[in-house]
Amino acid sequence: MQQSVWPELDELKQELERVCELPRTGDEPLLTTASLAVTQATTALTRTAQLRGREAEQARAAALSAVEKARLALSQARTAILAAENRRQQVQRRGGTPPTEDSDKPGLAGHVEATCTACGRPFVVRYRYAKADATTVFPVSCPEPACDGTANVEYPTTAFQVEASPR
Repeated sequence: MQQSVWPELDELKQELERVCELPRTGDEPLLTTASLAVTQATTALTRTAQLRGREAEQARAAALSAVEKARLALSQARTAILAAENRRQQVQRRGGTPPTEDSDKPGLAGHVEATCTACGRPFVVRYRYAKADATTVFPVSCPEPACDGTANVEYPTTAFQVEASPR
């Protein structure tokens, strides 16, 4: 990897790659949060490089704050992913199988219908969420194995265990 003028950015990108290489990362909503935080830090550092004088100093302080937030988000994602994998392994060692029913898991259940922009097939996005607050539009991959399409789906920002299935 080519080194940038921002070693902080290189470190964040490398850490994001390491976290993404962990097992079953797709199940962890904190990874999305971490990815967004790395993107925000990248944007802030890029903006800083374009400024001069006092504006540059202020932007650099804001960028370094964004870098610290991204580091924290990456650390939280790594911890959550490793803890989930540890729980899965403990269940398997005890001879059980991880539960497929999620009714006993924390949070509220929700769902929304969507249509793939590529193949036009309808599907349902089911999720759990911590609390009903702000919503955001997220891209969700089509559940059809032969399709690489997505749909923009709106659901709570606190959503986790997001799963798409054919309708």
